[in-house]
Amino acid sequence: MNKELMMFPWTDVPSVSREFTDLMNGKCDFSETDEAYEIEMELPGVKKEEVDILFKDDRVTVKWSRSREKKAKKRAFFERQMGSFSRSFVTEGADPDKITASLKKGVLKIELPKLAGFQAKQIEIH
Repeated sequence: MNKELMMFPWTDVPSVSREFTDLMNGKCDFSETDEAYEIEMELPGVKKEEVDILFKDDRVTVKWSRSREKKAKKRAFFERQMGSFSRSFVTEGADPDKITASLKKGVLKIELPKLAGFQAKQIEIH
């Protein structure tokens, strides 16, 4: 077997590479009810101090980063991706004064209640 492929087995397998990248980029669940939006995002190993949440123009953006301690090593193998990441979600009608967020056991949960009386407008096709 190719020695390089043994060290970095995901590089030549597109589906595995995509899944690996998705995991590092915060897999999430996004849901909407008549009353609120809810986002649950996996951020393993990320501390709350490393996460920024911004709400602007009916869009919530979550930004986070991961870093690695620099250690002198003769040989190393790294699977954990490091760097800065972000995800954005359209949350039309969310009440910016009632948004809450928590990060527990590697899962970021954001609740975005909707403004009282907000309803999406149905557009008729002619």
